[in-house]
Amino acid sequence: MDEQSSKFLKSFIVESTDLLDKAEEAILSLEQGFDQEKVDQLFRAIHTIKGNSGLFDLNRIKELSHIFENVLSAVRSREIEPDVDMVDIFLLSVDRLRQMIDRIEDSEKTVVEDLVSRLSSLRGSAKSEERKTPADVQPDVRSVFENFCKKLRRSEEHTSELQSHLKLV
Repeated sequence: MDEQSSKFLKSFIVESTDLLDKAEEAILSLEQGFDQEKVDQLFRAIHTIKGNSGLFDLNRIKELSHIFENVLSAVRSREIEPDVDMVDIFLLSVDRLRQMIDRIEDSEKTVVEDLVSRLSSLRGSAKSEERKTPADVQPDVRSVFENFCKKLRRSEEHTSELQSHLKLV
């Protein structure tokens, strides 16, 4: 690695360490309840680490931060609500990212599949909830539609009666 690249990598390490500190603080605040500002801060930190890790071909860091970012996006948009288990997975993910960044030369040897899988399942549960929503709503829509049809039939009957009555007059 040339001197310029080495400087950029050192800068990435310093910035990422600072971002992970902020991310950890934001995650811990989720234990107190949802805070949009903290979730946004957490999302931006992980997003930045993901993007910058790609510049250095740090694929394991990028892989973990990518799925982490996807879950945070769902939390940000309130598709899924953070809970204690999610906070634990987030903290473990930050710890693993920190481990890889602290030992950047060994980062590609670090196992991330366990956390990628756990984070994916969080995101998957949000998507399955999205898929359940139309089915859950369907009975309500059906009953509204049936009521509408009944009223329409009554209205048509009433209209026919009025037309008949008017013809007599």
